[in-house]
Amino acid sequence: MKIFCSVRLLACLSLCFPILFVEAASVQEACFETLKENMAEIGAFEKVASDLSNKAYGEVKFSPYYKNMSSFGVTLDEPLFDVRIYDWGVKTGYVHPPQSPFPSSTKSDTWKRPARQNIYAEEYIRNEAGKRQFLGCAYFQILGPDLKAITRDRYLYDGELMSALKVAPDYKAWYNENFSFGLEGEHFVTWKRLFVYPKSTQNDYFDKYSVAAGIPANSIESFAVLNPSKGTEDGDAVEFVSYNPNGKINVMSNEALQPVRWPENEVFPMNTYYQAIEAQFPKMSERLSIHGAVSYETYKDLISHRDETKKNYVWSVAHDTRDVTRYYIQRKKGVVKKDEVFEEFLETIPKLEQVVASAVAPHKKEDKEVVENVGKEVEKVDEVTSVEEIVEVEEVGSQMDKNDQKQNLILALLGLIFLLILLFPMFKRKQ
Repeated sequence: MKIFCSVRLLACLSLCFPILFVEAASVQEACFETLKENMAEIGAFEKVASDLSNKAYGEVKFSPYYKNMSSFGVTLDEPLFDVRIYDWGVKTGYVHPPQSPFPSSTKSDTWKRPARQNIYAEEYIRNEAGKRQFLGCAYFQILGPDLKAITRDRYLYDGELMSALKVAPDYKAWYNENFSFGLEGEHFVTWKRLFVYPKSTQNDYFDKYSVAAGIPANSIESFAVLNPSKGTEDGDAVEFVSYNPNGKINVMSNEALQPVRWPENEVFPMNTYYQAIEAQFPKMSERLSIHGAVSYETYKDLISHRDETKKNYVWSVAHDTRDVTRYYIQRKKGVVKKDEVFEEFLETIPKLEQVVASAVAPHKKEDKEVVENVGKEVEKVDEVTSVEEIVEVEEVGSQMDKNDQKQNLILALLGLIFLLILLFPMFKRKQ
C-alpha cells in the first residue's frame, strides 16, 4: 500500500511539476541532437552520423562517471571534472588517461575497459556544492593502422591541433584533430573530435560556452568548409598533413583547419583559453593548472622568465614532458635502467609548484627591485624638475621686478619734464 501511494505521489508530482523531472536531461538531450546535426556536415563523420541519426538520447547506454583531471583547468589536488561515455564500433586498445607520471593521469579515474572506435562523451564540472553541472557533449573518433595497438602505455604526446570554431545562435561547436605520437616519436593514432557547448549552460560558476572564443581556432560558419573540394574516399577533411619532430605542423591541405598560432600562445598553446577563463571566471582561474602539477599562475611566472631560467631543469618537467614521460613508461616496463637524473625529475613532480616558484623567485625579486629603482629615479626627476621650476619662477619674478623699476623711473622722468614745461612760462613772466 505504501509503495502504491508513493508511485501515485510521484506520478502526480511529475504531472504537476514536469520541469523537475525532465529539465536535468533536456540540456543533454538537446546537446546530443545538436552534435548529430553538426556531425552530418563533416564528411569524415557522415557514416557515423547516419548510424546515430535514429538513436534517441534515452537509448544511449553510458559508462559510470569517471573523475577526469582535465588539462583545461583543475585543482592541483582533486579532479573537478566528471566524464561519462558511450562507445561503439571496432574495438581499440585505448584506455584513458594516457600513462604518465603527472597528476593529470595518476589522479584521474582509469576507464574500466578499452574504448571502441567511436565515443560519445558528456562532460560535467562539480560546482561549489559538489554537484555535477553539465558543460557540453562531444564525439571522438580514433583512427590508426592498428587500433588494438593504440594503448595508454605507448602514448607520448599530442601533435599540434588543426582546429575550427563555429558560433551558432544557441551553441558553439569546436572541431579539432591531431596526430598523437608514441615512445619512439612514431605517429600511431589520429584523433578527430567535435565538441558542442550549449548557450543554455552559461552560469556564474563556470561554463565552456563563455570561454570558447579563447580557443585557438579558425572561425567558420559551417563545417561543410572542412570537406575537401576533390573529395577523399572516406570524406576526410585533411588530405595530407606533415608534422616536424617537435609535433608542429609543417604543411597541410585544408586552409580552414590551418593551425592558429596567436603570439600569446607561443610557449603555451592554450594560453589564450586560460586567459579567457581568468577574465570570465576569476575564482575558477585560481584552480587552473598545467598537467595538474603546477598552477597556471606560477607557470605564467616561468614563461615570463624563460630567458633567465632556460637552463633550469624545471623546463624538462613542467613544460616539455616527453623525456620524463618516456622514462617513466619504459622504467615501468623494465626496458631501461634506473637513471638518477630522471629519478630526480620524477621526484620533482609532486612538489613542482614549489620548485618552479623557487626557480623564478630571484628573477621576480630583480623585477621588483628594477621597478622600485625606476620609481625612485622618477621621483628624483620629479624633484629636480620641481627645483628647476622654482628657480625658473624666481628668475622670472626677479626679471619682472627689474622691468617694473625701469617703467617707474621712466614715468617719473616724464612727469618731471611735464612739470617743468608747465612752470617755465610762469618763471619767465616774473623776470
